[in-house]
Amino acid sequence: MKMPHVKFIILVFILQGSYSEISGQNLISNPSFEQNKQLTRNNGLSVSSAFSNVPGWKLLGFQSFYCHCKAKPDNWEFSTCRSHLYSPKSGCAMIKMVYEENGYSDPDLNSEVRLPGITSYLESKLTAPLEVGSVYEMSFWVYFPEDSIVETSILSNIGFLPSLHLIEMSSNNMLNVPKLFHDTIPQGQWFQIKKYIRALCPLEYIVIGAFRNDYFPIVHRETNSHYQFYFVDDVKVEKIKEDTLDAAIIPTPFCKFYEDEQTRLEVPLQKNISIRFSSNSYTISSDQQLVLDSFINAIDERWKPVYSVVGHTDDIGDGNDSLSLNRAFATKSYIQQKLRVPDFRMITFGVGSSYPVGSNYSEMGRSENRRATVTVTSLSKTMAYYRQCLELANKGNHTQAISALKQWIRTAKYYEVIFSLFDYRLDSLRNTPGWTGILEEVKKQI
Repeated sequence: MKMPHVKFIILVFILQGSYSEISGQNLISNPSFEQNKQLTRNNGLSVSSAFSNVPGWKLLGFQSFYCHCKAKPDNWEFSTCRSHLYSPKSGCAMIKMVYEENGYSDPDLNSEVRLPGITSYLESKLTAPLEVGSVYEMSFWVYFPEDSIVETSILSNIGFLPSLHLIEMSSNNMLNVPKLFHDTIPQGQWFQIKKYIRALCPLEYIVIGAFRNDYFPIVHRETNSHYQFYFVDDVKVEKIKEDTLDAAIIPTPFCKFYEDEQTRLEVPLQKNISIRFSSNSYTISSDQQLVLDSFINAIDERWKPVYSVVGHTDDIGDGNDSLSLNRAFATKSYIQQKLRVPDFRMITFGVGSSYPVGSNYSEMGRSENRRATVTVTSLSKTMAYYRQCLELANKGNHTQAISALKQWIRTAKYYEVIFSLFDYRLDSLRNTPGWTGILEEVKKQI
């Protein structure tokens, strides 16, 4: 009769033991980069630099190199790993990260203007999301070679970013984020960057690399010789028992950025303002500039919103369609001068006299209709890329339209990409040389 009770005790003991193993488990699936599909296929004889062979990791941004002790010695890419000078922190593999100070970033979601400095990042999806409220040790080892010409500020800007979402970026770029876990790295030795965080949301990704801020980069030597590099190995994300921490260690609560983002999304973004114009003019007067300035100063540009600018006229005279469009363009140009907003986040229309807000039978009503309306929309940047593509295609700017479409494909959902192949508004692009590249991008996505 007592056997079921004994079995229950044994079961509880087993479950407690299993829980302990899970709570102390590294949530990085390939922490030392030792797993490689190519090594498995050829019985460990050789390995290439292809990141697609390294499970658990994704390469973001600029070039990086997979360094392995079984690399082919005649491969120029592996010669850059210099195995006779640098060895992994453990095992046989490590990743070489590269920063080019005189390379210029692509204008995309993470860099609105072309800024000097491009670099590489490693991104991994955790084997399980972080448990809200739990404490985690997050760390990786980094080796920065001794180099007399290094920009020293990079040594304080290499770190990791826990993320709630998958991060996307173009190949020539640097990430600029509001919160980063980093340290100051000594040169010429392996150094562990280790931090403790308390998860305030179910973080699911980690990104490692050198991040842009107001203090880095600051040196831009116009020469091809200034490629700075460093090595990464042994990444760890592990849940720990808080009572085992030293009393001096206080875990950092982390998720504020994402909480701010959620708050922003809960607030309607349909903020708008109208400015007025003199009859038959698209010049913004000084008093209307003050109105625009007040509106611009209240915008939180950190969230990179998409703007709609619509020009209007009264019903007097001819050429109202072109006049309304010129008013929209003038307003757009003014905002861009103030905020440096890229074209793809500015949607511009001219609608002539079609949408009056006042009576065209009175001077007061006509003055209300001579306007341009600016709206901070809730349109996503992804769809802004698509709209920009359509506008460029309609104007016959096929090369730029193809470029915008590629940017959109890289950030859109796969079913949206498939539907776009049947969009008749892209017909003018199908017979251009760039359409082959579009089809290649689509294959990558699906």
